[in-house]
Amino acid sequence: INLPVYSVSTTDENGKCNMNICTYATQISMHPKRFAVAVYPNTKTFENIQTSSRFLLQILSTDNIHQAR
Repeated sequence: INLPVYSVSTTDENGKCNMNICTYATQISMHPKRFAVAVYPNTKTFENIQTSSRFLLQILSTDNIHQAR
């Protein structure tokens, strides 16, 4: 199965960043554009999402490979 891969970036109350890779995301509305994202409980990402009103979900592609350098 060839699924899209996303990164989920969050920050905690002190501004410390956390990032996970996610393949369990699906668009649930067009206007406004909203996604449902599955996040495991008992993780830092889950904790950050519970205490913040925002997080960043971005789709990754082979075009992003050289961005990490």
